[in-house]
Amino acid sequence: SRDEVYNSVLEFFSELCWLFNTRLLVLGKIGAGVKTPFYCQRELLGGIVNGINLDEYIPYEYNDQQILALAIYREAKNSNSVFYQFLNYFKIINMINPKGKDQKEWINRNINSIKLTEEENKRLQSIINLGEYLYSCGRCAIAHASYANNDKIANPDNYYDYEMICEMLQIIEKFAVYIMINEMDIKTLEELKNNKNLILIKKIIDGEFQLMNIELNFYNNKESFTFFQKIPFEIIKKDSNYYLLNTKRDFRKMFISFALKIDEPKIEIVDLGLNENETEITEQIQFWKFLRNLYQNGAIEIIENGVMIYRLDYFLPINIDPTKTFEAIDKKIHDLEQKLL
Repeated sequence: SRDEVYNSVLEFFSELCWLFNTRLLVLGKIGAGVKTPFYCQRELLGGIVNGINLDEYIPYEYNDQQILALAIYREAKNSNSVFYQFLNYFKIINMINPKGKDQKEWINRNINSIKLTEEENKRLQSIINLGEYLYSCGRCAIAHASYANNDKIANPDNYYDYEMICEMLQIIEKFAVYIMINEMDIKTLEELKNNKNLILIKKIIDGEFQLMNIELNFYNNKESFTFFQKIPFEIIKKDSNYYLLNTKRDFRKMFISFALKIDEPKIEIVDLGLNENETEITEQIQFWKFLRNLYQNGAIEIIENGVMIYRLDYFLPINIDPTKTFEAIDKKIHDLEQKLL
């Protein structure tokens, strides 16, 4: 139904907002030829906003509690009102701790579980009971506006109130993120990646891939390297948590070695060499172009029979002079190309 589709789209947006730690605003909806405007903030994307790379998205099945927490988290992230942000982050704590007393005790009990900056630690030195402070001067002061019992009221036009909420905003967000991860078991993007990587690495080790027709290319690179196609590989066990994926010994044109690390888990390239005596000049040119792409933070994709089985992280060259290295590679390519003339 229309409602189910609408709900699914917004739940997906909330998931992306959480996984990529970013803001994701819905500006309007269109249906049955009618445009329905949404009221949205004047400053749509204020501040620094992280990008969303859907190629890194990993689907995950969430329960009802997790879906609600992600929705409230997105509401907090999207808002330009520090008061509304604070209230939504506190609502996430409220999901696990239904009573005010529980919420205050939970905050005080977990103050050492969140990582605070030096500046945030200085702010908290003068606060004796942080749970009471955040609950009374933050949550209740924002949610209520009655003078009946001389309760604290957070006035959006009062500079002191605004500054106080601003100073505590990142702290209450850290509490919300902590409870989402540790008590609601909502996976971070890094956790999902690690789980996926571990499954793929074990499949490679367990022989679910033939490894006799491997192609290497780069993510988001249209250039094709025919020299890096139809390469045979083999698995070499070093210990229970460390394997090597090497070109087979009878493949003499070049040597490539990947480290399969189960405990991290990830695959890294650890060696790449060319045998000039066994290769044509055109193949050597492709080798050096491949190496240049790698040193330009290339992310290698391991492909078998047209299907990508693993994408490595972006390569970060260590202990090299980039300028001199690229100059040397470009000269090598130029000299080889001159031999073809």
